[in-house]
Amino acid sequence: MIKRFPLFVLIAPLIFFGCTSKKEQSTVVVPGVKFLKSATLWGGLVATEYQLENGLKIILVPDKQAPVYAYQVWFDVGSRDEKIGKTGIAHLFEHLMFKETAGMTEGEFDRAITTLGGNTNASTWVDWTHYREELPAGTLETVVKLEADRMVNLVLDQKQLDSEREVVLNERRFRVDNSPQGKMYEALYKEAFIKHPYRWPTIGWAQDIKSYTLQDLKSFYKTFYSPNNATVVVVGDFDTKAALNLIYKYYGEIPSENIPARQLPEEPPQDKEKKITLTEPVESEKLASGWHIPSIDDHDLAAILVLNQILFHGKSSRLYQILVEQTQIATEVGGWVPEWNDPGLFEVEVTLRGEHRAEEADKIILEEIERLIKEGVSPREVQKAKNQYESKYYQGVSTAAGKATVIGHYQMTVGDFTFSQELLSRVGRVSQSDINNVAGKYLRLSNRTAAYMKRKS
Repeated sequence: MIKRFPLFVLIAPLIFFGCTSKKEQSTVVVPGVKFLKSATLWGGLVATEYQLENGLKIILVPDKQAPVYAYQVWFDVGSRDEKIGKTGIAHLFEHLMFKETAGMTEGEFDRAITTLGGNTNASTWVDWTHYREELPAGTLETVVKLEADRMVNLVLDQKQLDSEREVVLNERRFRVDNSPQGKMYEALYKEAFIKHPYRWPTIGWAQDIKSYTLQDLKSFYKTFYSPNNATVVVVGDFDTKAALNLIYKYYGEIPSENIPARQLPEEPPQDKEKKITLTEPVESEKLASGWHIPSIDDHDLAAILVLNQILFHGKSSRLYQILVEQTQIATEVGGWVPEWNDPGLFEVEVTLRGEHRAEEADKIILEEIERLIKEGVSPREVQKAKNQYESKYYQGVSTAAGKATVIGHYQMTVGDFTFSQELLSRVGRVSQSDINNVAGKYLRLSNRTAAYMKRKS
């Protein structure tokens, strides 16, 4: 799963950001609910953060533009929080949470949401897990009740474990074991990282999935599915005071838990290039490269995001033009920059055309990077990249669900739901020299891992 949150703004009059006044902060008072902060986002929408006594955080963004709303629950746990030998357990819970609770039979959650005219889904990633619903206005109490119920009353027994274990193993076979691309990226991350948990796949290693015990599940659920490890985000057509009262009513009595402090191993700097070759029955060869880059809150990330737009993102990018349009040795070129809590990989993927080899594309990519470092980028390229980035960002936040997802993502990764605005500002200040600096600093051969997917004869 890939999440992209491009951020840049050229039309400043349309965006306002900052703390609201004391008068605005004190307009909604609900017993048992503490006000934390408020900010104005996306053309005047006010986002306000609250907290219950048990630690549950709540971010509300009323928006009457359409009679719908998005309700999302974000848990501050992802695959990086798993233990060696128990990888994939965070993803397993994405499945288990739709099963049975003490007061709700299996399938009842989904039926309740669809009966209201809504839809529901969930995602697990390296830094977080989140559950989401989109519904028509006027249905909030049912959703709050359902989500609070499965936070504390999930049934965990051997039957549920055995059933969902097999479902996840089948998913792994489909997404990884029988997928050349899945195998390629799993191998890339395993090779690129030697200590940090980002080295293992979110879905987990097959042998680990087979090893889960019922006690593993109960311990994980009790620790990480607690209110003081969660944030509720609601965006759309609802009444703030009514929403706070409902959330307090259904979540307020759930006890908090002791959550162990994270002690993740720091990934050491990579000092030499790594290459791996995989052979699969593919129609054409593929190349995947990954350069180590800093975490989401590092100031260099903004320039890397713009650099990706210039080199790899979209049909007008340098490498798409060279590899697909001019030399025609590839059919697809793409790049992706993760906005993760810890340092990740700047990914580049190329699908070759016909009999062309991955090494051909790799050579051209490295030559173009070297040319960019030596000759720089033009003001037009930088501005164009920012425009493209801005456009993609606003497409992402055009719906209530999109807004809620951006808020939740930054709340989990940075601890600040307003960080999208800071990143937006940083991208806006990226200069030509910034692009050159990050290209030379991070796109070094010694900092790169490359995976070649070759055709099995």
